[in-house]
Amino acid sequence: MYYKRMHSCLLIPLALFVSLGFPVSAEAHPHAWISVKTSVIVNDKGEAVALREHWLFDRTYSAYASADLSPHKNGKFTEADLLPLARENIQNLKEFSYFTVFEDAEGKSIKLEEAKDIASAYEKAPPSAKQKVIVYALPKGASPEKDDASARQIAMDFTVPLATPVDLRKASATYRVYDPTYYVDMAHYEHDPVSFISATDGSPVASCYAKVDLPKVDQAMIFNAAALDKNATAPKDLGYYFSEKVTLSCSPPK
Repeated sequence: MYYKRMHSCLLIPLALFVSLGFPVSAEAHPHAWISVKTSVIVNDKGEAVALREHWLFDRTYSAYASADLSPHKNGKFTEADLLPLARENIQNLKEFSYFTVFEDAEGKSIKLEEAKDIASAYEKAPPSAKQKVIVYALPKGASPEKDDASARQIAMDFTVPLATPVDLRKASATYRVYDPTYYVDMAHYEHDPVSFISATDGSPVASCYAKVDLPKVDQAMIFNAAALDKNATAPKDLGYYFSEKVTLSCSPPK
């Protein structure tokens, strides 16, 4: 029950087409893909105070989720058209800390405050946002071609404040963005996946650094995940083992 509630809370239209029995890949997990880009918001003390996350949903989800969102049925969307879906997804993700885990240098989890500054857009995926494409029975009018260079996808942006600021000048900190059930695969963009911006004026912070470590998953776990049926109960926190660890640090003041 926990597993089903987890994946359906995020991808409402996706849960619908899975429940209707559309064909799924032989690789049962994951079923959906999200490309992530993050801006770490840093104050004048070199403390991380929030994460600004950008999620780009895969083409299949985008096609289903946007099928009835265009008021003129012309495939064109405004932020006002997409915002209700983004707000609903964010509200449902609140219970799961927005699939985000932030830890200090000692491995202590930092509580996240309620997400704010929610936005959404329909955009073309850059080459650095590599996602696996599985084409199901798409809605009428949705293009199924995998190589359609003009294809656009739903993007969602939101900010999650840290309940306790973390001083990145004294010690490094880490975060992960992942679906614990691994129903959704979440991976950072290949280029410029993480940036740092000033909490004061939004300008770039050049004295901070990020390192994205790719997951090291053994073949047995990969095969086990691939063997899971779409309705199966995933092992506890399976997604953690497939998640990327991002290490953050800032240069100490001179």
